[in-house]
Amino acid sequence: MYVCICNAVTDTDINREIDAGAVTLEQLRTKLNVASSCGRCSVTVIERLHARLEHALSQMDPPIAHAS
Repeated sequence: MYVCICNAVTDTDINREIDAGAVTLEQLRTKLNVASSCGRCSVTVIERLHARLEHALSQMDPPIAHAS
């Protein structure tokens, strides 16, 4: 699905960059040129970024507590 019509950026493009390490809108803008023209997609991009990062965090093992 296209998220940024101005620059033809898809949700797949965004997910790929997040999976490669992007954690901010600015990083996505630099890599994909997303949200750099009219800006209407900014909220959607941020929502997708947060959801993807939250999902990644939920998949991580919790830290191991060390007994003192």
